[in-house]
Amino acid sequence: MKKEYYLIVPNSFTVCQAFDVVKIANTFKSRVMFYKDEVSADGKDISSMVLLFLTLKKDDSLLLVVEGPDSDRLWARLTEYMMYASKNENELDCWQQEALDQLAKELKEMKTACVSDLRIMAKSYLKITKEALYSMHKEDSVIYQ
Repeated sequence: MKKEYYLIVPNSFTVCQAFDVVKIANTFKSRVMFYKDEVSADGKDISSMVLLFLTLKKDDSLLLVVEGPDSDRLWARLTEYMMYASKNENELDCWQQEALDQLAKELKEMKTACVSDLRIMAKSYLKITKEALYSMHKEDSVIYQ
């Protein structure tokens, strides 16, 4: 039995919360797909869910397509968790927001969150961010000495 549900995202989500959603989805037999605009993610695949969840912002529309023998129970459990998890305020700094906006743009162009090129992009972003943070920390150390 296939069902489609729309959910308005009450707040942004963290990587840990994406892991939790995948863990929940994998306890059921039904398949679940998440869609935001033209981007899709398999609810049982951690890499695609992390990438999708990192692009979610408050009030985004998210389509969940649940198909299988226990789809009602899976839908109920996922929405319960997502509403609870979203109560945590996840404020982003301007760098994080800029990176997520760029990631969302790339995902939209690729049409799916399961593309290996996206991992390369994410790795390069994390490397640049790590270098920038190291540089900032080094400058702060000089100022406070």
